[in-house]
Amino acid sequence: MNILRLNPEDYTTKLPRAYYSDSLDMELAENIWNFEVNGLPEDGNYNLRLKFIKNISSAEIRIKDKNFTELIIKKQNAEIPVSINNRILSFDIRLNDNADCGSSPFSGVTLSAPVTLQDFAPYTRQTALENCNLLNDWKTSYKKIMAEDFNLDEIMKMRDEIFDWIATRQILDEKDPHYGAVYSEENKYCFKDAIFAAASFMKRYLRNGDKTYLQRAVAAKDYCFKGQYLNSGDKGKDGAWAAMGIIDDAEGKNFRRITDKWAQASGVDTFIIGIISGELHGMGLPFTESQLTQLEAAVEWNMQNSIESGWFSHHEGMTLTCVNVNSLAASMIYSVHKILMEIKGHGLDIKILNEADLSVRNVLNCQEAIGVYPYRRGDTKRGGKYWCNNFPDNGIGLQAIMYLLKNKYSPFSFKETSPHFRKTALWYLLCSRMEKDRLVLEYRTDEEFLKGLAFGNFTWCRITMMDIISQIWGHIGDTPFWKQFIRCHLRTIRETLWNYDDKLHAPVKASVVPVRLVSWIQQAEWAAFVLDNLAIRYGLIKNQESKKCQK
Repeated sequence: MNILRLNPEDYTTKLPRAYYSDSLDMELAENIWNFEVNGLPEDGNYNLRLKFIKNISSAEIRIKDKNFTELIIKKQNAEIPVSINNRILSFDIRLNDNADCGSSPFSGVTLSAPVTLQDFAPYTRQTALENCNLLNDWKTSYKKIMAEDFNLDEIMKMRDEIFDWIATRQILDEKDPHYGAVYSEENKYCFKDAIFAAASFMKRYLRNGDKTYLQRAVAAKDYCFKGQYLNSGDKGKDGAWAAMGIIDDAEGKNFRRITDKWAQASGVDTFIIGIISGELHGMGLPFTESQLTQLEAAVEWNMQNSIESGWFSHHEGMTLTCVNVNSLAASMIYSVHKILMEIKGHGLDIKILNEADLSVRNVLNCQEAIGVYPYRRGDTKRGGKYWCNNFPDNGIGLQAIMYLLKNKYSPFSFKETSPHFRKTALWYLLCSRMEKDRLVLEYRTDEEFLKGLAFGNFTWCRITMMDIISQIWGHIGDTPFWKQFIRCHLRTIRETLWNYDDKLHAPVKASVVPVRLVSWIQQAEWAAFVLDNLAIRYGLIKNQESKKCQK
C-alpha cells in the first residue's frame, strides 16, 4: 500500500468555539484541533493513520460535519477509513486528556493512497485568523455590533436613489439597437445589467402601480434576451449569452455594444440571467414563447458544455472546475424548470435535475472548515483564509444557492444546509474588522493586489454578503446578532461607499478604493434589487404580490 505523508504542522489549526457550538463564543476551542488539507491527488477510499504525541490515550474524531465519535488509540496510534471527495480531507480531533499539545496533537498523519510514496507539501495552511481585530476584545466588539442604531429606513432611500439613477440611464428610443438597456458607467450596454434592471423596475411597479415601470421592465428583459448566441452552429456558444467587457477575453474587452463583434460565451452571465428570469416570472412579468425556448437553450448549452458529471463550465472552452459556477448553473436549471412547470405544465428532464443535484452536493463538499469555498475544486491559492480574495466567488455562488433553496422544486432546504451556512456567516464575520468605529469587510490596498482586478474590493461583494446572511439569519441561530451585523455593514456602505453628488455615476460606489474599471464592478441594478429584499427581511415593507402583467 502506498503512503501519502501529511505534515501535521502544515495543516493543523484551532478555530473559535463558535464553529463547534450554537454560541458566538470566539475564544479558541482549547481541546479541539482542526486538520484540513486540500488539493489531494485524487478522490477515493483511504485509511487515515494518526500518530499522536505522547500521553494522549483518549480522543474523539469528527469528519466534515458529522458527529464526534470515539477514536480508538493504541500506543499513540489510531487508524480510521475515510472517503475523500473533491480532493479535500477535513476532520476535527477532540482530546479527552489534558495534554499540552502545542500547535498539533499529532506527530504524524498519513493516508494510504493510490499514488507513489511522497511527502504532500504543496502549501502550508494559514487561515489569517489573527488579522481579525474583532477578536482582540470580542466582548467589546460584540457589544458594539449589538448597539448599532443605523436607521433602517435608509435602506428604502438607498434603493430608491439607485432606482431613480437606473431610470435615467435606460435607453427608451425604440429605434436604438440598445432599446431597453441601461447604459453602464463602465461604457457598455450589458445584458446582465439589463436583467437586473428589469427586476428593479418590476419591484418599483409592484410597489407603486406605475405601469411605465412595467414597460421599462419588459423593455429591459427583452433587450437582455437579444444577447444570446443562437443558431451559429458552434456548440460552445449556442444557448449561452455573450458577455460584454469579459475580463479574460482579449477581444471581449472591446465588446460593449450589441452592434460590436460578439465575444466570449459566458456560462456565468447565462446562469445569472436564467436565475433572475425566475425572479421576474415570480413577480408576474410575462415571457414570450420564444424566450421560454431561449431559456431551454441555455440549459442545453450548460449540459452540452459540462466539464464532467456534476461540474459545469464557467465559459466556452473552460476545463477547470469552478465551485461557484456549479452553484449558479444548478440554480439556473431549477429556475428554468420552475418557469416551465408553471407556464407549460412540464419541466426539464429528470437527468438534468439529477446533474444539478450532484453539482450542489459537490459544492457543499468543497466547503472548508472555516466556512470558505475555494474558487476551484482542490484549489489552495484562493481558499482556506479569512481574506477578501474569495469574496466575489463565494458571494455570487452562495447567493445563487439562496435562490435554489427557495425554489419549491429543489430537493435542498435551508434546514439541511444550515450547518454549511452557519460556517459561511462565521467566515464573513471573521473577515470583518473595526475601522474608525465602523464595521468593514476586509479589503486590500497593497500595490500587487491593485494591479490586478482587485475583485475583493468591489462594493458588490458587500452587497452579496448582506443578501446571503439576511436569508439565512433565521436558520443559523443568533438571529438578532446577524441582523445587527448586517445593519453595521449597511451603515458603512451608506456613509463611506455612497455617492451623493455626482449624477454621472451610480449612487453606490463601485469599490472600497478606486480600482481599474474592467468589468463586473458597478452592479448598481443588482444592489437595488438586493436592498429592496433587505427592506422586506427587516420587516420594513411587505413582499408585494405578483400581478398579472400585460405588455
